Amino acid sequence: MKLLVTGGAGFIGSHVCDAFLADGHEVIALDSLDEHYASETKLSNLASARDYNSFEFVKGDVRDSDCLLGLPVVDAIVHLAARSGVRPSLHEPWPYVDVNVNGTRKLLHWVGTRGICRVIFASSSSVYGNNPNPAFAESDPVDRRLSPYAETKHQGELLLKSEAMSSGTGIACLRIFSAYGPRQRPDLAVHKFARLLCNGDEVPLFGDGGSGRDYTFIDDVVESVRCALNWVEKGAFDVFNVGAGETVLLREMLDRLARELGLSPKVRQLPPHEADVYSTRADLAHSRVVLGYQPKTGFPEGLSHFLKWFRVGNP
Repeated sequence: MKLLVTGGAGFIGSHVCDAFLADGHEVIALDSLDEHYASETKLSNLASARDYNSFEFVKGDVRDSDCLLGLPVVDAIVHLAARSGVRPSLHEPWPYVDVNVNGTRKLLHWVGTRGICRVIFASSSSVYGNNPNPAFAESDPVDRRLSPYAETKHQGELLLKSEAMSSGTGIACLRIFSAYGPRQRPDLAVHKFARLLCNGDEVPLFGDGGSGRDYTFIDDVVESVRCALNWVEKGAFDVFNVGAGETVLLREMLDRLARELGLSPKVRQLPPHEADVYSTRADLAHSRVVLGYQPKTGFPEGLSHFLKWFRVGNP
């Protein structure tokens, strides 16, 4: 199989590239290397992928029609390219609309012209907003979104559903819950807190620490992509949760991280952030039954894997 991974130099994208190359597939990583964080970091994410002759990196943007026209025909697409970050989207909503909605629209136009039959889309648990249920199911309403980022991910799902209905392209939307692990983006909580702790800086804690997240280890996210590609076929469309199925409280995450690093955190208490969902947990019943998705890595084990990687770059 020849696979196009948009956002292929990012945290999740680079792991998807590595996994499918190891499985014997051809992989093209498309990435604009935007300035959300250092392009050198993104390029270093692809170090192991470059060892394969079956890998190609293309610097380009999904909004650039000429760039898309220059790409070869592929068997499937994993669409991860997006402007990321929930909180920054409150202050700069239009770039999120441009990349996440218009970029997805242009990619889908290209998909139609090339007759590509399978697309996997990285959506987000943020579409659920402040869902009142203890675990979020795909059938729950998604009308409580708290940020422009969440709105653009929901709009992406709607675009893809329309594409599946009109063209017959098989599409799976993966609502990913708080991915973490080696190569995690430096602005995300686990990586950010680890860096602040090691630097002896204050750790900003929004709220009382009682908020929680369904932290999902990167290997489980990659496995969900495998499952989705095995499931999706022409004309199919569905939405799937990708999580660990358990909630870890913010203060528990910080305490465990500090213990593993042998450090005492200096905490700066802040009011709850208006864009933050209070607590998340994925209901995985639908993903288990339909995709065969089963997360394998609990938070303590996943955190150990993250810290092993983190210590190499932060001795």
